[in-house]
Amino acid sequence: MATTINEKRIQVKVDADLKMDVDRVLDALGLSQTTLITALYKRVAASGGVPFDLQMTERERLTDRLLTATSQLPVLDLTTDDKSLEAWFDEA
Repeated sequence: MATTINEKRIQVKVDADLKMDVDRVLDALGLSQTTLITALYKRVAASGGVPFDLQMTERERLTDRLLTATSQLPVLDLTTDDKSLEAWFDEA
């Protein structure tokens, strides 16, 4: 896709899983990445700011707190053979 004099190309790096998730949503909405980015840029220009809240959701905050609280806990290795483990699960 060639750019005209009034167009500039931008490149960004995003997490591959995030890109796939967003691509699925955009496909379902019939939108392209270019349309989404253009709409975002237009909203930023019109409003003079980012058009959405850039804070963590309650779930993200709770996940962060849980990860922080458990980050220093010792990790125990489970060392048992597969047959013993299967027998243990079968007892339940």
